[in-house]
Amino acid sequence: MAEIISAEETFERYPIIQRKPYADYLTTFLTPKGPEGYVLNLNSEWGAGKTTFLKCWYNQLKHNHPVIYFDAWKSDFSHDPMTALIDCFHSQLANPISDNNALIKNFFEKGTHFVKKSIPSLAVGYLKHKTGIPDDESLIEDVSSTFGIDIAEKECGDALKDVLKTVLEQRQKMNGIKDFKIALEAIAEAFIDVRKSGGHPKKYPVYILIDELDRCRPNYSIEVIESVKHFFNTKNFVFVIATDSEQLQHSIKAVYGNGFDANLYLSRFFDLSVTLPSPALKEYIRVNLSELDYPNFPIQDNILNHEYVVSLIEMVLIYHGISSLREVKKYF
Repeated sequence: MAEIISAEETFERYPIIQRKPYADYLTTFLTPKGPEGYVLNLNSEWGAGKTTFLKCWYNQLKHNHPVIYFDAWKSDFSHDPMTALIDCFHSQLANPISDNNALIKNFFEKGTHFVKKSIPSLAVGYLKHKTGIPDDESLIEDVSSTFGIDIAEKECGDALKDVLKTVLEQRQKMNGIKDFKIALEAIAEAFIDVRKSGGHPKKYPVYILIDELDRCRPNYSIEVIESVKHFFNTKNFVFVIATDSEQLQHSIKAVYGNGFDANLYLSRFFDLSVTLPSPALKEYIRVNLSELDYPNFPIQDNILNHEYVVSLIEMVLIYHGISSLREVKKYF
């Protein structure tokens, strides 16, 4: 399997950020949450280093846990986060157990029930119709079987049939979610077993790091989070979703309306929200200045390293509202 994250992305490579202790803290906190499943919102403004943090944390976690890294921005074009998530889980979690074709096939079968392309009309009774049984008869049979009630087709007008079809679709979706989660848990268990027998043991929980939501279209960002909570949030899986929570709330309002309580809505999807600590701006400036190379600079003792120059640059950046590391770095 191709390298998901470069092995060079480690906390030791970015000593100025000093975020390894925070990663250690999150790992210690989240690992015991795994048995019941957990979704954490890692909040930080755009450009504050969320991607670097997640990549370094990925390389730290992978020594002991199965880890999946999902770049939401790369799949934004697909308009279907469910498809993208299933593909990501397959490539990073199911590939090592590729010999177990039945398990992988079951995972895909359970998951594709919720992929958008198969949803526009679930067409209850479609398979029976293919065998020659009319749609209405098939619908009545399915309703009778699912809910344990006896309904004669002649008693059903078109309006009642529409209601019964809607109710049946909802029941099938609810049962489908449960089946999908069971298939997901089976994939994780097989992965753990394979790594153990191969001499490279991993332990629960499975960590899923979701990145780059800030760059996605508003509706796609929301659908990724909704998909995680409804379909993938199950035992032995810990999701860490990196967001700019303030920007995400704007995205939610763009979809559902300005009067919508975006903060309350988000709180339903996350078990906890934490904020990624920002490195000191002055120290970040100082380190970047020290890396500049001006061999013909006319003033001795390298004035660029003098404290008042660092403070001056900090004041200018603050005055212009520039605080994200990504933006600050552009000036060096």
